[in-house]
Amino acid sequence: MSATGMQSRRPLLGWMIHDSLIIARSTITASFRIPEALFFQLIQPVIFVLLFAFVFGGAIPIPGAEPGSEGDPSLYREYLMPGIFGQTVAFAAAASTVGLAEAMQRGIIDRYRALPMSQPAVLIGNTFANALRQVLVLTVLSITGYIVGWRINDGIVNAILAYLLLLLFAYTVTWVGAFVGLSVPNTETANTAGLIWIFPLTFLSNAFVPITALPTWLQYFAAFNPISALVQATRELFGNPTGAPTDYWTLNNAALYTVISCVVIIAIFAPLAVRKTWAAGCPGACRSHPPINYYGCGLVFAPPATLCARSSAPLGPSVRRRPVHRKTRSPSCHRMLPDRLRLHRRP
Repeated sequence: MSATGMQSRRPLLGWMIHDSLIIARSTITASFRIPEALFFQLIQPVIFVLLFAFVFGGAIPIPGAEPGSEGDPSLYREYLMPGIFGQTVAFAAAASTVGLAEAMQRGIIDRYRALPMSQPAVLIGNTFANALRQVLVLTVLSITGYIVGWRINDGIVNAILAYLLLLLFAYTVTWVGAFVGLSVPNTETANTAGLIWIFPLTFLSNAFVPITALPTWLQYFAAFNPISALVQATRELFGNPTGAPTDYWTLNNAALYTVISCVVIIAIFAPLAVRKTWAAGCPGACRSHPPINYYGCGLVFAPPATLCARSSAPLGPSVRRRPVHRKTRSPSCHRMLPDRLRLHRRP
């Protein structure tokens, strides 16, 4: 069978989904193996809820409320919770930034380059896992909000749509975080780079204060901020106070603008992040034509042209298993080998 015929019969989309789910499962499993990190990831938004609800709650009036209730702390708590939801899912980008920067520094991305797997699967699985972790965070936040007085006032269907919109935005910002994490040289830099752009976006929005409370020149920025649209849309879907009406199209059509923003951001940053992942290419042997074998995770790839992640040449019978002593494999590498990845052979 010709190489072209083998390549045309491959279920490329199926491989990408399969590999992405494997990476996602591995990422989620690894996060639960560090309960301390998971605990602090859950407790941080809870602290924000308690801080804003009980410290600043009576000091921030809500425009558009009924006369005499503008400064009611309970009203502000219902106004606050969608903003906390929006801030929390935005912080998913920071986890993606640090996680991928650490993977690059530890050589895990290089190990993936040496495997016959779908190129986008590494990032799709990682970003999907980071977004999926927000389900647990949103659950804890919802329980905390219910305790402090927040309620869902517009039906369960709209509430489900609000949560889905939040998860979509979480998945979107993880692509931005992935690009940032792959662009920085080390994990220490990623810790700062992952947060330095999130804080201005969350605080220059309607998450914590009404947009009319901002200076005029900042109101334009806040009105077109995707986080403002996300928070406004979730407030409408939850049936919570939205503040005074505005003349901005982005806030009057908040759900639509949020979806459009998510599509545009993913369309921009997903290709950039995937390109960044594989930009370093393959080892030097891959770029040379002599048949030098490259050993990665117990696999031998020859000739080198079939190893290159950017090569369109199919991975055919040149991919074969190499017996490697069990002690030379790391546990993560050993789990990566058996049947989870595609090893193509001639029939």
